[in-house]
Amino acid sequence: DLFMERSFEDVTLASIAKASGVSHQTVLNHFESKAGVVRGLAESLAQQTNAARHAARAGDVHGAINALVGEYELMGDANVRWAMSADR
Repeated sequence: DLFMERSFEDVTLASIAKASGVSHQTVLNHFESKAGVVRGLAESLAQQTNAARHAARAGDVHGAINALVGEYELMGDANVRWAMSADR
């Protein structure tokens, strides 16, 4: 949720740990770095996106549109925010 709401630079390992209800050291042990957390997040989101895409059968236009809109609703704002922070 933090990465969806804030830019990469504005998220700290301490804030990730606090939001997750674990210690800073636990986050480091599991992910090794903030970039590791992002990789884990990306893998999780990719699995969710792939599942949604495959839920629509061939020829199911309504299902395909729902999957596409759902994917945008999940990631659209975060993608824009991250793209804008990359320009800094």
